[in-house]
Amino acid sequence: MTRDPDARARFAATLDELHGLRLNYDDPEIARLHAAYVAELYAALKQIAPRVKVKREASFDEYPSLEASELHRRLEKRGPAGAALGDLILSKYKPLMHERADALYREVTRLKKLLDELAPLAEVRRGDEWYYLDSRRAGDYRSQGYSALHYAKGSVQLVADVARAEGFVDDVDLVVLTVDDVVLAAVRVADAVDAEILRRCPPPPLREQVRRSWARGVNPRVFNPFLPHGYEEQVGIDYFGRDLQAHLVR
Repeated sequence: MTRDPDARARFAATLDELHGLRLNYDDPEIARLHAAYVAELYAALKQIAPRVKVKREASFDEYPSLEASELHRRLEKRGPAGAALGDLILSKYKPLMHERADALYREVTRLKKLLDELAPLAEVRRGDEWYYLDSRRAGDYRSQGYSALHYAKGSVQLVADVARAEGFVDDVDLVVLTVDDVVLAAVRVADAVDAEILRRCPPPPLREQVRRSWARGVNPRVFNPFLPHGYEEQVGIDYFGRDLQAHLVR
């Protein structure tokens, strides 16, 4: 595919924009709406039960929804009138916060789609530093028993294949962190943007993924359980990863 000289700069700018987004309660608008929501709940509780005091827990700062839940619980203890008042306040703010959250996630989806479109067009620069590419835990494949770590390696290898296909054959390394049985792939490029470009480049065709998996001694159906029975025979590969079509051509 032809490289676009401007694609890398656009990719980097889009990545910065994505990283700059704040979601959930970290978003200033959602935080503002939630603060107003909680303030009205406090006011309602004070109106119904002036003597009731709510001790503000430290966990409320880390998990803002806990504070609202506690205030709703206090209002419900005041009887049907308190519960109804809490529900009325919730019905006022819930649609506003959901609308804002939906808008943010739509923007995240848009930016990620744009990154995926730009990645195959962007130039990946070579460098001397190693950057994180991908990782898998052996625990993700515990259904494979003692072969779980082997399958974690096989899964990461498919990601590393993308970098190799882009010409970084000798610049990809796999490391096994024995403490947690994590297999980590790193790539030697100019900076983190280049690693992200490789991470978002399209994978090899399905046939090649299946062939390489069998060649590495892993069953591709562990990674792709919807792979149809008899697929290998249909596309001309065997269960050792050999290309039968190439053999027939010779």
